[in-house]
Amino acid sequence: MSFLWPAEAIRNSILEAGFIENIWKNVTTQYLEEYRVTAEKTRDSMQSSTLGVHLLLGNEAKLMRKNVVDNLSKGLISVYQGVFKK
Repeated sequence: MSFLWPAEAIRNSILEAGFIENIWKNVTTQYLEEYRVTAEKTRDSMQSSTLGVHLLLGNEAKLMRKNVVDNLSKGLISVYQGVFKK
């Protein structure tokens, strides 16, 4: 069971609210590659004093990063870039 809306449902909801679409594109592949690099660079950051997302995510940051990469890779989640104007 997923509480997430499909990308097109989100897009349609924005359009129905009266916004005009300028950009709507799937950037999942680009995000996945960037996220993999970032996750690798920061994988040991829990042991350092480096500022990073691990400070917000806590002790499970490494697992959460892995889950995001896995879910993106499997197509279970996606990342879209949208620009709309009123």
